[in-house]
Amino acid sequence: MQRKFMRLAGMIGLLAGLMPAAGTAAEAFRPSDRQEFPRLAGPFLGQRASTARAELFAPGILSAGGRETRIVFSPDGMDLLYELSAPSAKHLVATQGLFGPGFLFYSRIKDGIWTEPEEFPAPSGFRVEYPFFRPDGRAIIFNSRGPDPPSPGANPSRLWLMERTEAGWGAPREVDFGPEYRGTGAVYPSLAANGNLYFAQFPDGVHGRLYISRFENGTYSPPEPLGGSFNDLDGNHPYIAPDERFIIFDAPGPGSSSGANDLYVSFREETGLWGPPRNLGSMVNTRFDERRAFVSADGRYLFFAGDQLNRDKPDRPLTLSRLRQLADQPADGESHIYWIDTRRLDIRIAGSFPKGGR
Repeated sequence: MQRKFMRLAGMIGLLAGLMPAAGTAAEAFRPSDRQEFPRLAGPFLGQRASTARAELFAPGILSAGGRETRIVFSPDGMDLLYELSAPSAKHLVATQGLFGPGFLFYSRIKDGIWTEPEEFPAPSGFRVEYPFFRPDGRAIIFNSRGPDPPSPGANPSRLWLMERTEAGWGAPREVDFGPEYRGTGAVYPSLAANGNLYFAQFPDGVHGRLYISRFENGTYSPPEPLGGSFNDLDGNHPYIAPDERFIIFDAPGPGSSSGANDLYVSFREETGLWGPPRNLGSMVNTRFDERRAFVSADGRYLFFAGDQLNRDKPDRPLTLSRLRQLADQPADGESHIYWIDTRRLDIRIAGSFPKGGR
């Protein structure tokens, strides 16, 4: 009910054509108010993470008034890739991708300043989804149906690798799992430091399962489902630690009936098996949706996509001014990028990253 109210409120705000009242959080969030991309220096667009709970990452900078669904940084922190669907995407020239119309944007540090994000130069006919940088930063691995699929359901998503060249990015090469591989599609790749590849599949077309393909002698082995109780949770969107000591993924939250997901972590035990999943807790998870984790290369920050709604109940009687404030702010029920300092989480991840991740 609250979600329906907020959607209605957003429509009223748009129809009214009125700006939010001065002093609201929306003032820093509305991209239409910003004529030029700001000069940003320093790691992570020069942003500072909260010492409390998870908060929006770079509000008013990466946002486009729509949905931001995924973010990754290169291992050296010099490159940024993020995915979004603009609010008027149906009116823009956009490829119909695996998950609907949307865009992949790219930014990098040049002369000490982050460049304004531009659409990633995807190869002709390709839809680049869910990219992840190779540990050396010289390539990305991503999922795509490949060049010019004849129809949305014609080809399952597969994994591809694209190397960086002096001229830009080379031609994609499909990841070869061997002639015996008969997979049902693969999404959301994540690479460990040794090259081992983790990703999700949906064998029955509905329930997610997490898989590993081992990188051995320069080739990838046939994928195997990860052993462990967490693979009974409909898990998706894995992030693997560089040393493979833990894995973060999302799955329906306890007692969820609305499809809202939470983020979980599972640690590899001394036996080599994966331990029981642990919910990342209230510092990250809410009654809304949290998905698509990514941890910075130093282990310091956890990024994810969340679709929170305003937590405050509307005042009664409701005024038009108050309705505009509620409808036009980051917690609008759309997916946005959040982040949190991992020192605020009880997941002990420092030892999995170079120099202890600190």
